[in-house]
Amino acid sequence: MRLVIPTKIQENLDIKEEENKEEKIPHNAEIVKETIMRYVNVDNIGEAIAIVDEVPMIVPRGKFDFQFLKNLLKIHGNSFDYKINYKNMSRAFMLPKPDGIHIAFIISLISPLKQGKTSYPYLVFQIKNNQQKKIELNLPEDEEEKKKILKSDIDKEISGQLYDILAKLVKSLIGIRIVIPSTFKR
Repeated sequence: MRLVIPTKIQENLDIKEEENKEEKIPHNAEIVKETIMRYVNVDNIGEAIAIVDEVPMIVPRGKFDFQFLKNLLKIHGNSFDYKINYKNMSRAFMLPKPDGIHIAFIISLISPLKQGKTSYPYLVFQIKNNQQKKIELNLPEDEEEKKKILKSDIDKEISGQLYDILAKLVKSLIGIRIVIPSTFKR
């Protein structure tokens, strides 16, 4: 999508430039950007509560870094960055793959991610069974602020299998239930 913003038209441009050499007049594009940023409120997203690095994904394909913020999930990859509001996530599934080595962790999205003409209604992670991680959460000390952020209790430091850590973060920060088959042993 392209947005064309015309430049400001000023009468007697030469005279005004000489009078206002030190005072810079903002360009229309800067004014539009500031207005949009005020309404979107992207600058005030805050610090990341949890950061999970290099998570392998099948859909969209690649390794991505995840930042769990108060109200959104930032996904950063080599080519693309995504910001997904927690309200856009409806369900999560944890499924063992038939090879016995990998676990598929799937998050269903209400409105799909778009990358060009391709849309992704699901985020699909493929995590090895024995992939260990240790993550320290950046939670506020005040209990009332913690209750505003968390949907369920979680420890300040999480360690263990990567798929288990992601499941705990999704359950406590996003607040969606994770469907697990009855035959799956954690």
